[in-house]
Amino acid sequence: MSQLYCRSNQEQSRQVLPILFAERYIELKNKVQQYTLDLLDCCESSEEVSTLILGCDEVEQMKNKLLLKGKVVTKAIATEHKELIAHYKCQNVLRKVWHKGQPEWHCKNSFWWWFLYCIYCLIIYVLLLPLMAVIYIIAPCSPVAKVMDNPKAKFIMQMVAYFKFLLLVILLNIELDGNLYCESTSEHFIIFLLIYVIAMIWGEIQKTLSCGLKHYFTSFWNYLNLLIMFSFLAEICLRLVSHLTYVYINPIVYLFGVTWTALTLTLACLRFMENFYLSFYLGPMLLIFTAMTGDVIRFLIIFVYTVVAFALGFYYLYEDFGEENVFSEFSSSFVALVTTIFGGNPTESLKADDLYFNVTGPGYQGILDAGPMYEAMGFILYASFGTLCMLVLVNIFIAMMSDTYARIKENIKVEYAFMRTKIWLSYVDAPVLPAPYNIIPSISCLITIIKKCRIYSSSTKVDVELTIPTNTTRGVQTKEGLLYEELINVIRNRYMVMKGVVNEDVMQNLHTSVHLENEEDTSKRMNMTYL
Repeated sequence: MSQLYCRSNQEQSRQVLPILFAERYIELKNKVQQYTLDLLDCCESSEEVSTLILGCDEVEQMKNKLLLKGKVVTKAIATEHKELIAHYKCQNVLRKVWHKGQPEWHCKNSFWWWFLYCIYCLIIYVLLLPLMAVIYIIAPCSPVAKVMDNPKAKFIMQMVAYFKFLLLVILLNIELDGNLYCESTSEHFIIFLLIYVIAMIWGEIQKTLSCGLKHYFTSFWNYLNLLIMFSFLAEICLRLVSHLTYVYINPIVYLFGVTWTALTLTLACLRFMENFYLSFYLGPMLLIFTAMTGDVIRFLIIFVYTVVAFALGFYYLYEDFGEENVFSEFSSSFVALVTTIFGGNPTESLKADDLYFNVTGPGYQGILDAGPMYEAMGFILYASFGTLCMLVLVNIFIAMMSDTYARIKENIKVEYAFMRTKIWLSYVDAPVLPAPYNIIPSISCLITIIKKCRIYSSSTKVDVELTIPTNTTRGVQTKEGLLYEELINVIRNRYMVMKGVVNEDVMQNLHTSVHLENEEDTSKRMNMTYL
């Protein structure tokens, strides 16, 4: 199945093909995706679905390194096969992977069970997190450490770590009380916050090494993370230098740091909304909100260009009217036109009372009242701006957002399931320890480094990326005794029966003979193993 994804995606992405063949290859890709959906529909049990999409039928055997690059799920995400990911059979298997390691009772549909699970997370992943982090560093294979080593636990700990970091930054930059502000800006607090920021940046580096540089920079939230972390790192270093040493700091640099921190603090608070994607109530709304980003960018490009054009006209017309007129400067003209959309009314500045020109020239000499002409041209420019921006552009923007909303809303379940699955899988291979504990090397980390050093120093080439060999993955059996390749053949036969290509009785006889041969081969292998 993954080979079908690769071939269809490669054929579509070839730029040397004529445009006339583009529709044909798009049709080929759609057929391949529909074929995978039909194969998934032919699975009759959750074990078969798990073997088909993950290569393993036991959820308990799903370790962190299970989802390799050759699996159907990762290929479906890479080619954006959203229907396959959102299929209820696929979602059931992936949900088991996500809830692996959590108490079984936390999925019960009751308020009290949900409240009990919140208390459980508060105790385990917040209050006891320092103790559990120490246990994981010393003994990463202990039963206590396994409570942390699961996808959902990683998500909760990362969310709590970022929330703590956000609170510390708010305490550092906002004066709540006089005494609290003096205590929070002490040197020890700033040093601790510096370590925290370095740990957050190291977490982003680990994420880059885990998912790959190309995949990491395809997400907007990752760009936002780097901007926030490095901005806070520069600000904290600036504060630390001013506290520990009496080094002269340029006032312009200090002023820029103060003003830039205001924007960074706002972005850091907005960044926390990424965690809302996994909420069943807030996730779809946030997905629709982020889907309108392209419409907003296109509107802003045209709108800013239009406002700049009219601001230049107003500035040229009213530049000699003094500071009392908002159009006497280009910056104030730009701001006045923008605020017009939000209810501003700069019409008082369009008046040109007591404006006289002393005209001397052939045919006319004397004083000319230029006020009516300036007012007429000013009102013409303002009416043109209102018609073009407020009546045309704003309504086109509203129509674009309505069209995007209707398109996403129509397929919101599929879009939301696809986005949620990408977040789930991002935490499968994510580091276990959150910041600031992730900068402390664990025993398993040291062992991994030693093994890699031995591999690189040896002359033999070993594939260190795939921890599970291909033949082992293919040799996993389902509860019905079917290997992965055999399961593919059985599902293909069911597909042909479903489409009416062959008779069901003939296929049943063929399946029985194949099953008997498999049993004979299995018994022979067991006898050989016993001998």
